[in-house]
Amino acid sequence: MAVGIIGAVLIAPYVGLVFWMLYVWKRASNEVPAAISDRKVVISVVIPYRNEETHLALCLNSVLQQSYPHVEIIAVNDGSTDASVRIANELLQGPHRAIDSVGTGKKAALNTGIQASGGTLIATLDADTVVGSDWLKEIVHQFDNQHLGLLIMPVRLRSEQLKDFLMSLEFLSLMGSGIACAAGGKPLMANGANLAFRRAAFDAVGGYSGHAHISSGDDHFLVRDLADTSYEIKATIHPHTVAESIPPVSWKAWFSQRIRWGGKSRRENRAFAKWVTALVLLANLTLVVAAAGMCLDHTWLKPYIVLTLFKSLADCVFLLRITRAVHQRELLWVFPWLMVLNPFLLVISALLSLTAGTTWKGREVVVRGL
Repeated sequence: MAVGIIGAVLIAPYVGLVFWMLYVWKRASNEVPAAISDRKVVISVVIPYRNEETHLALCLNSVLQQSYPHVEIIAVNDGSTDASVRIANELLQGPHRAIDSVGTGKKAALNTGIQASGGTLIATLDADTVVGSDWLKEIVHQFDNQHLGLLIMPVRLRSEQLKDFLMSLEFLSLMGSGIACAAGGKPLMANGANLAFRRAAFDAVGGYSGHAHISSGDDHFLVRDLADTSYEIKATIHPHTVAESIPPVSWKAWFSQRIRWGGKSRRENRAFAKWVTALVLLANLTLVVAAAGMCLDHTWLKPYIVLTLFKSLADCVFLLRITRAVHQRELLWVFPWLMVLNPFLLVISALLSLTAGTTWKGREVVVRGL
């Protein structure tokens, strides 16, 4: 009995956080602003790539087929050794171009592309991502608000097998949390696979210069820096702004990705972000400890089940909202498996982010500093 009460007390703040995110979720913009003052604003789409010959053509073609005409596409080669460079050069003509990065790593590639671009607005896409034909039109409409500095947009993962379904649903919970917090006026994170910002806002915080020595985190740190300015950070769940990407190819790749993301979180200096991280870790660690206790003493079985259901109820309601927004309700059939597995996956990946190094596309990921 005491175990269950203590566990419930530890998990309750997390459940409260989830229901707060549900409450503010409705503030995420799902409508196009009524007043459109300038339809001729140029938007630059910067796409860094490294050895993406399998996906790059699909990505570039999805941007080339946009209904919004005032666009330039800049694909930036980050040391590719496959056919990616040839593909980019063949597809990008006229105002669009393929260039080589000045420097090494994704941030250097992004910075090279941004510096070479001429758009008032910048949109970034990962090279394994595709978007719908009205993606840019909706972005430009959102930026009719002259105070808007950065727009956070949804990403969903394609799912073909059980592993993909589990990864996709877990990813949606993370992505949805970022959108909800931004909608609630507490922006925490974004996904650079589908992001847009005003060039003036980017320049106002010095771009990526303050964290250039950290391999990843272009999106995370840009949100952090802009949160301290007068520019607004907004989230949208408009269906035309959804981008589709691919899940990690294996659980090893998934853990490597989470180690990179965990390295960014360790360098967070905002109180709300630290509080959210602590609540999430504490809730999941409570379930892991309860599961371990159950293996040693059968009397822990009931508390473990009750605590798992307590946390999972809140997660399920939240995921119902998110999967509806991105039209992926089919993912929910794996939720019973995810609610059991996710606490272990999260705690293990958090520990690995503290103790293990990782690589990305053959390069060591630097998470030290700041």
